[in-house]
Amino acid sequence: DNGPRNVKGQVRDDDGGTSSEYTATVTVTNVAPSATFNAPASVNEGSAIDISLSTVVDPGSAEKIAYWLTQIRWPNLGLRQFSTAVAVATPASPAYTISCSVYACPDMNQFGQVPIPAGTRPDPSSDGHLAVWDPVNRREWDFWISGCPAACQQTGGGGSFTHSLVPWVPFAANAAGWPLLAGIVHPEEIAAGRIDHPLVFASPNVGVGHVCPANHSDGRNADPRALKEGTLVQLDPSVDVDSLPVPAWQKTLARAMQRYGMYLVDGGGSFSIRTENPINRGDLWGALGLMGDSVLFETNFPWHKMRVLAPPDPWC
Repeated sequence: DNGPRNVKGQVRDDDGGTSSEYTATVTVTNVAPSATFNAPASVNEGSAIDISLSTVVDPGSAEKIAYWLTQIRWPNLGLRQFSTAVAVATPASPAYTISCSVYACPDMNQFGQVPIPAGTRPDPSSDGHLAVWDPVNRREWDFWISGCPAACQQTGGGGSFTHSLVPWVPFAANAAGWPLLAGIVHPEEIAAGRIDHPLVFASPNVGVGHVCPANHSDGRNADPRALKEGTLVQLDPSVDVDSLPVPAWQKTLARAMQRYGMYLVDGGGSFSIRTENPINRGDLWGALGLMGDSVLFETNFPWHKMRVLAPPDPWC
């Protein structure tokens, strides 16, 4: 039910002491998502008709985006810090039995020892993210605070994934429980001016809980307007990206935000779109003229035109 509701509360400690009762009024806006069908107003009997279902926008989208804009700072594209280093395993790669020192990772060795190419380096940030990809067996191993290159058998936490594993196991190297390779931006995509997949991002003050398709959360913000891990946001398709006074790389990202959207997968000190750190392949970002640990978006980028889409039920 929608509308104002009176709630009461009282604090009680372990010694049996109680506080005075307090009351507060909250407004419930639990409106069901709506969808609009696009179709001709009329059609001749027996004729074919094309009907399309428009994107389902969360009914609380405007309020959530307005709140999100008060929380984010330094919108950026991560390049060489707080991104994901990638290594491609081969049959000749050294193999390790992985142990996790901070969080449990019982599935890390589910396929046997993990192949990691010699000399592999993780992202140098405190997250130490590393994704190892085996293209032959289509398996992925993700590391948080990887011990590579000196101690590749050690990591703070992580998980392993394969296309044949259903459902995905609830252990990973990011808060949403997703594979690290899913959704990150690669230098080649910026060079080509085209990204053919959703983006992923980290944001400050993430909400408590998660929404489909995330299966985990590190959010602590109890405000109901706060975005939760798994939230899909989209740049309004009505925005004319070509006319935006921003660099070409930002237009490439904007078009991906319109076509595919971007998922919240982690908490962070700034709002950052996740990328590959090509530390194991060379300075590919520098070749594109993108320098530093990250690059900031223009202050006039239309973040206010983002909208929250309803979770893709019944995926989860």
